[in-house]
Amino acid sequence: MSEHIEKSFKELVELKYQLYNSLFLTLPLDAVEQTGLLLPLLQEACSKGYDKGLSPTEIINKFFEDHKAGLSEEERISFLFKVIQYVERQIVLIDALEEAAYNNIHRIGESSAWSRIKTKIKHRNLDQSISELLNNFGVRVVLTAHPTQFYPGKVLAISTDLTEAIKKGDIALSRDLLQQLGKTPFYRKQKPSAYDEAMALTWYLSNIFYPAAGELLDTMHTNFPEFMSKNKHLVTLGFWPGGDRDGNPFVTVETTRKVAKRLRSTLTSCYYSELKAIKRRLSFEGVAEILNELDILLYDELSNANGEKNVDLNYFIQRLDEVETLLINQHQSLFLDKLQTFQRKVRLFGFYFASIDIRQDSRVIGKAFDALMKAHPNLLPSNLFELPEAEQLKLLFDVKGQVDASAFEDSLDRDTLESFGVIKEIQAANGEMGAHRFIISNCRGPVDMAKVYAIARLCSWGQEPLTLDIVPLFETVDDLQHAGHSMANLYNNPTYNAHLALREQQQTVMLGFSDGTKDGGYLMANKILPTYHAKTK
Repeated sequence: MSEHIEKSFKELVELKYQLYNSLFLTLPLDAVEQTGLLLPLLQEACSKGYDKGLSPTEIINKFFEDHKAGLSEEERISFLFKVIQYVERQIVLIDALEEAAYNNIHRIGESSAWSRIKTKIKHRNLDQSISELLNNFGVRVVLTAHPTQFYPGKVLAISTDLTEAIKKGDIALSRDLLQQLGKTPFYRKQKPSAYDEAMALTWYLSNIFYPAAGELLDTMHTNFPEFMSKNKHLVTLGFWPGGDRDGNPFVTVETTRKVAKRLRSTLTSCYYSELKAIKRRLSFEGVAEILNELDILLYDELSNANGEKNVDLNYFIQRLDEVETLLINQHQSLFLDKLQTFQRKVRLFGFYFASIDIRQDSRVIGKAFDALMKAHPNLLPSNLFELPEAEQLKLLFDVKGQVDASAFEDSLDRDTLESFGVIKEIQAANGEMGAHRFIISNCRGPVDMAKVYAIARLCSWGQEPLTLDIVPLFETVDDLQHAGHSMANLYNNPTYNAHLALREQQQTVMLGFSDGTKDGGYLMANKILPTYHAKTK
């Protein structure tokens, strides 16, 4: 297989790159004309200079002396800037070529692959093993915010169109798109906001993950239909932009609220477009009327940003099930596969699309909790953190009362406390899966988790069932080494055990890598870094 991949990559990417790069070099673009021919010479000068132990400044100065001796300092800087512009666009070209060739290189489209898997399962008597795996297996893809890696929206659109043009072998269109790429700026004049970062990722949700998840579920249903109805978490999506306060201090409650609304509206647009396509085929009596009704419901939701006309998920699924029954009983199951593909997506994504994960550092949470205790001294004893750990946990898990999070003057304390209320808001608007995880960065042990539980009770849930998963992220070497002991102490608390019983007896634990590396070094961090996500007993 590796030989096939290597050969295919050379044929479909490397050789095609030579063709498309030659097109790029003929374009009437300032950056190309001034740098394209000199770039190989610059690369050679850098390689030789590095081998000789020259500094970057010495390498560049020698290059200019050999090839551009008459340039002023300002002209040299301008030339180097154009080199960067040229290389940036070459990277987009490579990305488009790799994307266009991906399926062929990895044989994604071969229908025989699944047949081979089923044959191996049968011959090796693995039916019971695959049954257990598919009943419990789940993949959670989490989109995080790294804005420095994002192409601006205009560049992303060109890259997508270029990929399609390459797939079709449309050289003329590819040349025009390369020229458009050369004239389109890659930089932003303004720093993207936390909301902008989230919006950049919603493009991937609607254009990549929505169709890909549907294709995966369809394939799994075709090959293993007996398991698909049992596993509701085969594929789920997590979303950190708009919720990750530890990663971006500019994220606020209002950001989280706006991102949740955008996720729902993006998904509703996907549903609306797919339903339109389904209606073109399911034009039968009894069926068309139901689909028209659902079409109107989705349109009304998209036309009312305030959420007053949001579609009820259970009703939406119920009506689609009625259509399925009509197709089977009265219309010979014509185009049933198109409807069922849509049904699987609706059951997978609900009206939330991706779960917004709230993340905050334990020290920030601790500061907000101290402010809460100071403002409400009667809730817990003043010497709480001087008591034995087991007693601290009991008091924190059993605390009762009500706190107005909006009354705190410090903006960081207020946002930390109010973030629990916005989780509950999102659950009411988008469904429980819309936001159900609070991740504690730099978690030091069970007391940090108990603080989050207590704040959730005091600032939002009261004594209602707590529809929240508290996720410790152990990061330092010391915390990683004691993670097992910390979780065991937590499980010994009856109140927390009762909470886990309402969360399908599942506890997610995140084990951090980067801070562990900084704290104890690469080898130490890897030595003590297992992965843990299991059902509790």
